[in-house]
Amino acid sequence: MALTILQWNARGLRGNKDQLTNCISKTCIPPDVICVEETFLKSKIQSPKFDGYNIIRKDCLNNEKGVWLYI
Repeated sequence: MALTILQWNARGLRGNKDQLTNCISKTCIPPDVICVEETFLKSKIQSPKFDGYNIIRKDCLNNEKGVWLYI
């Protein structure tokens, strides 16, 4: 069985969540892992939820900007 991974540069995850949700729903085989790059998702703001997926959030350290979400 193959592992399917979707990588997506969010460019505003909160504003483009519907675009990612639409992309996921249109795939023939839903991805097992979704890697999302987001530069401006503040650490105090909760990550959006995606049905059927758990989110692992990794904020950048040392004053770097960026967040990786593994969904």
